[in-house]
Amino acid sequence: MFIGLLYLQMIGDRSKPLVRQAQVVVIVMVMMYVLMRFFPGSTAMLIATVLGCLIGMGVERAHE
Repeated sequence: MFIGLLYLQMIGDRSKPLVRQAQVVVIVMVMMYVLMRFFPGSTAMLIATVLGCLIGMGVERAHE
């Protein structure tokens, strides 16, 4: 379900370059992999989501 939502968000939002969106996705995937080693799955997903949002906002502001 999350992959489908991610795909639709990436192809539907043309205001941001696809490469920048893909970079944030890769960062979140790596964070999720690392966090799964230290936290249960649901907690790791929550932390990775919040950190991904913060990173995405930071990347967006850096490119403005």
